[in-house]
Amino acid sequence: MDIEHTKEQARRLEDQQQWFEALTSYMSILDELERRGEDPDPALLSRVGELRIRTGETDRAVEAWEQAIEAYLLQGLSDSALTVCRKIIRYSPGHEEMFLRMGQIRARQGLLIYARKHFLTYAEMVGQRGDVEEAIRAMEELVSWVPSDLETRLFLTERLIAAGRRDKALVYLREGYWRALWEKNHDALETLRPRIHELDPGADLQPLPADGEAMEGTPPSRGRGASEPGKSESERKTEGGVWARILQEEMRRGRSTKEPAEATDQAPAEGEDPERSGIEDPVATGTSDFAQLLSQFKEASAGQEDEREARAQYELGLEALEGGSPARAIAYFDRALGIRSDFLPAFEMLGRCHLERGEPQLAIHRMEPALELPVPVEDDLLGIYYQMGRARENLGDPDEARIWYERVFTIDINYEDIVERLRALS
Repeated sequence: MDIEHTKEQARRLEDQQQWFEALTSYMSILDELERRGEDPDPALLSRVGELRIRTGETDRAVEAWEQAIEAYLLQGLSDSALTVCRKIIRYSPGHEEMFLRMGQIRARQGLLIYARKHFLTYAEMVGQRGDVEEAIRAMEELVSWVPSDLETRLFLTERLIAAGRRDKALVYLREGYWRALWEKNHDALETLRPRIHELDPGADLQPLPADGEAMEGTPPSRGRGASEPGKSESERKTEGGVWARILQEEMRRGRSTKEPAEATDQAPAEGEDPERSGIEDPVATGTSDFAQLLSQFKEASAGQEDEREARAQYELGLEALEGGSPARAIAYFDRALGIRSDFLPAFEMLGRCHLERGEPQLAIHRMEPALELPVPVEDDLLGIYYQMGRARENLGDPDEARIWYERVFTIDINYEDIVERLRALS
């Protein structure tokens, strides 16, 4: 078979809206590739899916698209695979597995904010149809991908406790505590320590080392995407946290001097609030309650996700700027503002970028909207005031520059080179 010639014939049949005939031609190509022992063409599989939709065969379209996703991933074309995932969701909205798949793909790409969103959507959907066990498993997978996500870790551990799995909840809490030690995250330590002691009063928790002291043990990995890229999908779906085995053993050792193992799974005492994740409803044992709590958690996380996503774009902009590419940096800072229109650091850096490009008037134009935003304290505008002064100075307007510099000086006398700049304008 001449595959290219057959493809051309199929395209002509599509132009004539002969969907079944075109489909037959494409399928014959796929059969030929299989006969030759060659990998399937993912673009061809995707096209077959689209034609199946035209012929009213949605289930078979989804089947073809699922094969296309796998073929694209084998070729390392993650974005193309995501495009096909979205097609399945569009034509088969109840195909919840696609949200899990998109979460896994995004996690492999290192785009953890998007991964978190997809994993939570998947967990919410399966929880709503009554499969609480799978919803919890999905959240365990999310935590193993994004181990520094404290909010999800806490929500997961409280759900495990409500399901009578205090031992496993402790594994995740202690894993989070160990990570927070290495990251020197004081806020996370203060959140995790009392909860661990509530569940295991005799827990021996290492304090944060003093400045200059070395941590004991092995540093934590950055997550499954960074440390375990070769795991199969079945392995990823069945494992828990990254350090679960180590921590389980550690917990068993510590428990030998504490209460008996069978007592660790008892329900919380009367009056004790088992919910530590910001959701008010403490009832979590029923299916509907779990789904409701998860929906509330996802909604509460939305604003935090916007903040994280905006900051991620902002940090990419900083890297581009440090790498000598202000044009690329501007694109990232613009994206940050597209996500959070009140993200002040992005306004400041846009001004700096345009100044580096010799565009002081444009720098002023890009920073001015920030001056109209409500801010808790004027200190938040310090960097913007400074860049506004630089822009006015570059435009040959020393009087206006001095006004901006004096605002900076009033707030922080040690900011950058503010004293020298004011002196030069005197």
